[in-house]
Amino acid sequence: YRDGPLSVFGREKREGIEVRNTADQAVYTTEKQMAELGDKLGEDARKRLEESVGKVKEALAGTSTSAVKEAAEALQKVWHEEAGKMLGIAAGTSKAQLHRARRLLAQQLEEQGFEA
Repeated sequence: YRDGPLSVFGREKREGIEVRNTADQAVYTTEKQMAELGDKLGEDARKRLEESVGKVKEALAGTSTSAVKEAAEALQKVWHEEAGKMLGIAAGTSKAQLHRARRLLAQQLEEQGFEA
């Protein structure tokens, strides 16, 4: 049947939900980190992040999964650029370190019997 969990429609719906959840979490995390950083976050960085958060929220209000995904990816890019500036590293290094940390966490969870 067309709306079953294994159908193309079911997969697309699930992927759309996952994209929206990821984008929503990115907005929450960004706003929380911006509040925690306070004055340590420069005015230009704060403005760029706020603009990116606004674009994600705007995309979330719409119906286009691709617009949400694009806006969330743009927000992550801005975060990596700003984190790199604060830490004195390249944005690519920031992304690589985040990827490595996620991989190590997943590995540790699997070793303790959790599904990552």
